[in-house]
Amino acid sequence: MSRYQTQKATADDIDDIIAIKKSMHPSDGGGFILGSSYEDYCRYVEHGIFKTLKSDGELVGYAIVMPDAMLRKSELWQKKDKINFSIPITAILDNKIFYFEQLAILPRCRYHLAKLLLPMLDECFEQHEHMFATTVCEPFVNTAAYGLYLRANSQTVGKLSEFYPGHGTITSQLHYLSKNNYLAAKRRANRRLTALGAR
Repeated sequence: MSRYQTQKATADDIDDIIAIKKSMHPSDGGGFILGSSYEDYCRYVEHGIFKTLKSDGELVGYAIVMPDAMLRKSELWQKKDKINFSIPITAILDNKIFYFEQLAILPRCRYHLAKLLLPMLDECFEQHEHMFATTVCEPFVNTAAYGLYLRANSQTVGKLSEFYPGHGTITSQLHYLSKNNYLAAKRRANRRLTALGAR
């Protein structure tokens, strides 16, 4: 049986991370990653919250978060005024926010993605009050990440259109999750597990 471990990403992991990214494509259905160069990944290693998932030493998945300080200096932050938010946003922007930049795993290991996602959310919500993430919805759909964010108790609060070379204009849904809602979802999940164990 394979053993899965999460580890802090290093520069030595970037080639394997790019290989995973290149193996995923929108036409395949499920998950995929757009954008990001080798230099971008180096910057995430240095300034982001960047974790890998390894199976018996093989890198099979990764997750990248832009913490509050990095997010507020990003190109994405400059685009926030172009988003028609469906929730009051001013108070949220006054608190610490993290942005889930990328989440990917090899298809054969997809049932183990929670081993990467949940520890990342736990760590990030220790330091932040709010999370945002985006998933592509037009002209194709990132079904893998969308379902994961829904299960974490997020809500869809807007859309953002961006231009990607080689793909054209891409529209993404914006997902929002508060610390309180995430902790409430964890409590419900723990209660269900306790009830199942008592049967």
